[in-house]
Amino acid sequence: MFNSDIWLMGANGEDPRKIVTAEQGESFVGLVWSPDNRRIAYGRLRRGPTGTICDIATHDLNAGQTTVILSDPKLAAGFGGGFWWLADGRLIYSLGEIAPVFGPGPTDTNLWEIRVDARNGKPASKPRRITNWTDFSLSIPNATTDGKRLVFGRVRAQTDVYVGDVLAGGARLKHAHA
Repeated sequence: MFNSDIWLMGANGEDPRKIVTAEQGESFVGLVWSPDNRRIAYGRLRRGPTGTICDIATHDLNAGQTTVILSDPKLAAGFGGGFWWLADGRLIYSLGEIAPVFGPGPTDTNLWEIRVDARNGKPASKPRRITNWTDFSLSIPNATTDGKRLVFGRVRAQTDVYVGDVLAGGARLKHAHA
């Protein structure tokens, strides 16, 4: 198990300083600036005795205080997920869902939003679903400065099964077919 740190530094690498250290068994996924540049938001992933704990937290760069915006194990589902803090105070993020057609295994993700008070990093609204898509996962959302256009990766998994004859020694297949 390894620990992660979040560091802050100048644009040319000057004055680096550690601002957040992961606890034992915790890792960070994703990192974005608040619209006013006084906070950062980051994803945390922890595996515990009751399962996976996932949340998005903010950290005040001056006061050093950390606040959890939301916690949901579905933040870790899918291929990458992600979140972005828009200039109007909305945090756009993806949540995974088990794909109804395939049953356990593949995960669909959809975009959600929650308003965040940039002064204290606390939620200022309830989460609201903004897409209802199926058959793919979202990855790494981002937005234009004015927040009018979003961009994200669309990821699909393809699984193939090959059948063939095992050659002597079991090191190779002969006549593998999909």
